[in-house]
Amino acid sequence: WLVKHINYVTTSPESSSPGYYLLSPDEWERETVHAADGLMKKDISGISISDMGQTIYPDYSKNGYDRQQTLEKAVNAVKGLEDKEISIMGQYGNIHVVDSLDVITDIPLYSSNYTMTKQAVPFLQMVLGGYTGYYGTPVNKTSDKEFHILRSIEYGASGISYLLSATSNTDVWEMEWNEYRNTLYTDHISEISDFQRQMKDYIIKTRGAALTDHREVQDKVFSSEFDNGIRVYVNYNEKDVLIDGIEVAGMSFHIAEEQE
Repeated sequence: WLVKHINYVTTSPESSSPGYYLLSPDEWERETVHAADGLMKKDISGISISDMGQTIYPDYSKNGYDRQQTLEKAVNAVKGLEDKEISIMGQYGNIHVVDSLDVITDIPLYSSNYTMTKQAVPFLQMVLGGYTGYYGTPVNKTSDKEFHILRSIEYGASGISYLLSATSNTDVWEMEWNEYRNTLYTDHISEISDFQRQMKDYIIKTRGAALTDHREVQDKVFSSEFDNGIRVYVNYNEKDVLIDGIEVAGMSFHIAEEQE
């Protein structure tokens, strides 16, 4: 199916929009298993199902399906991949396929910030931690990169992610694909290396560990504890703070071992 963006004023398809194709749910299981077989022949051990973990749409054809039936087909498709013993990565959204994913991207790291909300807690991250790897939204798609990285650490994420392409920003603007603006990989290589160095110890020491405790120990200072005894202090203040005899620099984090 070819899907076009609709002009909300004229209610007509946008002629300038490139549109995109949707695969019929009838083909999901067959095509995903076929793709997995092809990858395994090339000794590639992982596959990304991307939108299947997030987007469920009905089939309005004569013998089509409602959203619940489509969801069942998505689950069957992912289970078919799981039976192939191939690593699966997908976007967060559909809880019915989460247990089949080895890596989940775009996990929400922020609350909805409703008026009555006092404090956000990483409940979802505590459920998933230690069982599957998860990442927040791409760093280059956030308004405050430093804050986003600290939040990823506070919430026990497996690391950080970037959305990259080999297309220049000029070409992307002309194609009107907003999602891929500011994704040219050469613009981010140095930054990715710097952030990776900052997070290296955290990633090594918390890999495969479950987030078991999370609390605010001072104003804008949080403590996250993992089941392997590692505790991480995250300081969102501009100034250094002293926590349990440990100095944590402003807008930074500190990894504490059990004996500290």
